[in-house]
Amino acid sequence: MKSEILNIKKYFKRNISQIARWTDPDGVWEHLKYITDHHIGIDRNGLWKRYPDNWQILRNQILKRDGFKCRICGRTHHLQVHHIIPLSRGGSNDPSNLITLCVVCHAAQHPGNARLRAIAERVLQEEQQ
Repeated sequence: MKSEILNIKKYFKRNISQIARWTDPDGVWEHLKYITDHHIGIDRNGLWKRYPDNWQILRNQILKRDGFKCRICGRTHHLQVHHIIPLSRGGSNDPSNLITLCVVCHAAQHPGNARLRAIAERVLQEEQQ
């Protein structure tokens, strides 16, 4: 458990510049929530877990499997890999639990995530121009 806490501290130290970009309190907490929801989760036993070390390889495999297209709308840009069952709710990084979504569709799956929503709005504005 002590090594897990040290790993979490190291993670935050490496990402402090991203955290510091947010100047308002709501932004800071939203960003911290995003990091904890997406990069550090708690499994059913209450133990910390995060994306595996091979996440980029796994992510690329999922993108390739899904034809580099959003599985909902078919967009081919701003793609992300979504956990169907979130890690925080006992989901896994197994390919059967992962799906390719564009940021707009991904934001729709996470309506409370202000960061995703902001990116999605920017993408939609770019598409309208």
